[in-house]
Amino acid sequence: MPQCRAVKGKLQLWNGWPPAYRIRASNGEIYGLETPDTGDGLPETLKVAIAGRDDPVYGTFTLCPTGAITSVPYDRRQIHLARLTAFTPKAPK
Repeated sequence: MPQCRAVKGKLQLWNGWPPAYRIRASNGEIYGLETPDTGDGLPETLKVAIAGRDDPVYGTFTLCPTGAITSVPYDRRQIHLARLTAFTPKAPK
């Protein structure tokens, strides 16, 4: 199983097809968070950052890939499933 890693990128909430929370890493990889659509299990720093927002959240995400890969019907790129253990928001410019 792959080891946990820090990934810079953006998180977005996707409606209609799991995984609902997806992170697009700066290297182009896509990670899907193994968490309920309610956001339970997310780090508090991320809950604060996404509260009341519809736009992406940028920062550094500590991800522990599970080794499972999925995709969605409308986009065949691989989505690496992962657990999110920490989040550091991107500093404002």
